[in-house]
Amino acid sequence: MKYKLQRLYSLKAQKKYDKAVEFAESLLEEGKNVYVYLALGECYLADNQYEEARDSLQEVLKIKKNSKALHLIGKTYMGEAEYEKAIEFFEQAYMANSMNIGAIIDMGNAYLYLGATKEATETFSSLNDTNISDLNCTSIGSAYLSTGDIVNAEKYLQQAQSPVVDTIGVFNKYAIELRKAGRFNEAIEQYHRCLRIDPANHILLLNTALSYTEVKNYKEAETMLEKCLEIDPNYETAKKLLTYVQSKLSKRKK
Repeated sequence: MKYKLQRLYSLKAQKKYDKAVEFAESLLEEGKNVYVYLALGECYLADNQYEEARDSLQEVLKIKKNSKALHLIGKTYMGEAEYEKAIEFFEQAYMANSMNIGAIIDMGNAYLYLGATKEATETFSSLNDTNISDLNCTSIGSAYLSTGDIVNAEKYLQQAQSPVVDTIGVFNKYAIELRKAGRFNEAIEQYHRCLRIDPANHILLLNTALSYTEVKNYKEAETMLEKCLEIDPNYETAKKLLTYVQSKLSKRKK
């Protein structure tokens, strides 16, 4: 069973959900298994099949109380915008395992979707700083960003030591909000943090160039755009901005 589970997890990690579901169901013909039901629930959840996910996860709870199963059921309700139901399951998940920090973060996120900012802030604040990872901080920051609350978002995003590939989208969104607020130099700093992780990201290069253009640093903007077009020569937005930037540089030389 160990190697069969490894194969199941591999299919799930590769996002081959149909194959993973088919394989999981074949394993369940051999007998009930908590880990198979959990993986099956995760596959259904990832594929937005919320009712099927709940059915699988409830099978886990029939066998034993399980924090992960409760947490995932909460996520299915989040997917259906049933935020109050989601909160109930996130609370149960945390009570079943106080190390399940993700359940607390998702609970705070659900409160934000309900517009209950006070409850969300209290929920996030209940976490011990020593237990919060960079990824946790990014998740909380992302939750606040989704409501347009840049003040609370940056409290957590600034705590994260460095973005990782999977969280670059969050920091890109943060930088966009900084640009909207006219905080262009801070936006540039965030873009460069992301570019250190993913230097060939043409979207980041364009957005960095836009920020440099806003502060009239056309030379740096030109450098970013040239790199951007090396990666994607057909990126029309970058081409147009480069033409504009080079016209500004040309005027300065005269």
